[in-house]
Order: sequence, then C-alpha cells, then structure tokens
Amino acid sequence: MRNFYIEYKNNEILQSMVAEFSWTKNVLIHQIDNKSYEKFLLNQTNFDDTISEKYKSQAKLALKDEYVFDFLELSKDYSKRQLEELLIYNIRGFLEEMG
Repeated sequence: MRNFYIEYKNNEILQSMVAEFSWTKNVLIHQIDNKSYEKFLLNQTNFDDTISEKYKSQAKLALKDEYVFDFLELSKDYSKRQLEELLIYNIRGFLEEMG
C-alpha cells in the first residue's frame, strides 16, 4: 500500500475521478471501522474441499457475518418494522440520488 501511495499520490486523473464520487470516502471509512477486511479473512474456509455438497451451503451460512445497519442509527432495541421502514427510506433516497 505504501508503494502504491508513493506511485500514485500526485496523479491528478485519479484525484479527479475520486472527487466525482463523494460517497467513496465514506464507504471506505465505514468498511475500515466495520473491520470488513478482517471479517472477510476470517470467513475464508476450506469447505469446498472438505465438506460434502449436501452440507456445504449450511456450513457457509453458519459462519456468515451479521448484517451491519450502523448507517440507520437505530437504537439497540429496534423492531423489525423500524428496520424495514428505515431501509426503505434509505434505499429510496439512494435511488433518487442516482436518478
């Protein structure tokens, strides 16, 4: 990563492309805060080589990450209805923003 930064830090074309997508930085910060890369690494398995086809999907589901809804700013004791309403609201806003 250091070498990549040194090589491309002054590249004006890359900077202008990133500036066009203002949400990219926020998504990256969220992924870092959520430890998404660490979770991805922990989720690596040898199920494809060791578990029969019959049980493979069940084993993968057992290790699947929890859903993270931090962006909804829900209280710890939220209802399924509140979750649904906020997801719809945010999806609607996202789609309107995309045109």
